[in-house]
Amino acid sequence: MELKEYIAILKKHFKLFLLMIFLVAAAIIVFQIARPLTYKASLALNITRDGSQKTDDYKYDDFYRLQADERFADTVVRWMALPAITKSIYSEAGVSENEKFKAKRLSSQLIEITYFTSDVKTAQELSKAIIKTLNRETKKLNEFQKNENWFRILESEPAIKDNRIDLWKSSLAGILIGFFLGFWAVLIKHYLE
Repeated sequence: MELKEYIAILKKHFKLFLLMIFLVAAAIIVFQIARPLTYKASLALNITRDGSQKTDDYKYDDFYRLQADERFADTVVRWMALPAITKSIYSEAGVSENEKFKAKRLSSQLIEITYFTSDVKTAQELSKAIIKTLNRETKKLNEFQKNENWFRILESEPAIKDNRIDLWKSSLAGILIGFFLGFWAVLIKHYLE
């Protein structure tokens, strides 16, 4: 078929085409409005040391220290996937266990933990609980070592923002999806006639 034929089919069934666009856009907007409000929290953690080792030897520009920090950051990321750690975080914060944590290492010493909550206060409480729990686990590792240069986790204030998609973006997405589905609905109707 040529483009002229497609245009003629669209003109013939233009009401169906517009109806599909309207229905899909309206459905997406209603879904977006009816969705419960959630907040996305992002917590940045830095791996550091409590002290530094005094030595006159060449330190390879702290290469081995940075490598150890990187390995420890990987350990912290894996801790966040353990059910025992997450359960400890929930009990420390005094909230129900329905939030999931996603941790990833952004650089050798920087970790980002993201999670979703229903309110800002819960997000802040979870942030404090994450730091307490991870620092407690870090201290447990050093109980037998008694190393004065042991790791420490420094936190920043969590970045908490509304997790809803902008209504204009939702509307635009609904119109584009409706346009696509409307086009195919018109072609199917034409085929079945």
